[in-house]
Amino acid sequence: MLPIELLKHLDTINKKLLKKKILKYRSSKLGGLSREQLSEKIIEVLCTEHPDGQRSFMMQANTLNYPIGTILYRVRWIDSAEDPLNPKSMTELDSAWMPPAEKVQPGRVNRKGEALLYTAAAPATALAEARIKDGDMFALISYESKSNCNLNSIGMTEDQKNELNASRRAKAETLERFLISEFSRDSGDGKEHIYLASDIITKDYFDYPETIGWAYKSVANPGGVNICFKGEVAKQHLEAKTIVIGRLHESKTDQKIEVISSCFINNGSSEYNYVTEHRGGIPPGLQRLV
Repeated sequence: MLPIELLKHLDTINKKLLKKKILKYRSSKLGGLSREQLSEKIIEVLCTEHPDGQRSFMMQANTLNYPIGTILYRVRWIDSAEDPLNPKSMTELDSAWMPPAEKVQPGRVNRKGEALLYTAAAPATALAEARIKDGDMFALISYESKSNCNLNSIGMTEDQKNELNASRRAKAETLERFLISEFSRDSGDGKEHIYLASDIITKDYFDYPETIGWAYKSVANPGGVNICFKGEVAKQHLEAKTIVIGRLHESKTDQKIEVISSCFINNGSSEYNYVTEHRGGIPPGLQRLV
């Protein structure tokens, strides 16, 4: 059952006015705005104004569960000058986890200096998100969840939407499309405000005391899913299992990974040791990426 407060809030929304506010937001010049200024622009879209001058916003968050034993992936680009049998950037114990805060630039969910662990539900998505190109060398890291991971995502499930009448559903879906669209827009030079907008949406509207992370659709690999964990919280819920050093071979029809070496992570060790023989992970040689 959806909360009665949410249903009442949807009744207060003027759908035509909401669409006008969305069009106004998207036609505005947003580059160069501070976080506070851009946040106010988003508030103007999302919030309903009341006669007493108060503003309100309410949206149902969807919780996705990734059970114990779920395998997740992360990719790190490796300089071609590094030794693939002993890559310096991937030999220290923490190199499979979040980067140091001082090296973190703004991302889809994080602010500058905020170290989060970005993972993906499939290797192809992790490679796409890391912008790995044909011929690039990389480290593919796999993790296994050691607890049930409940992650936030934006929007309602279809079951929840089916509880709404036509008017309420139309308003909820208009809000949802705006949030997902602004969260997922592709970034690039001169578009720093897009990451700022996604950070505002995530942190100001879908971050609760019990939140350990967020699941969201991949922009780089349509159909893929990204899972982002809050900093050190990731180590409480995930165990790093393997690292594969490989090179991408890409054509118009498929992608293949040239597996060069691999490492089974021993959490009792102070560094990672890579070998070329097959020991149960991805076999050496060319492997088709599915």
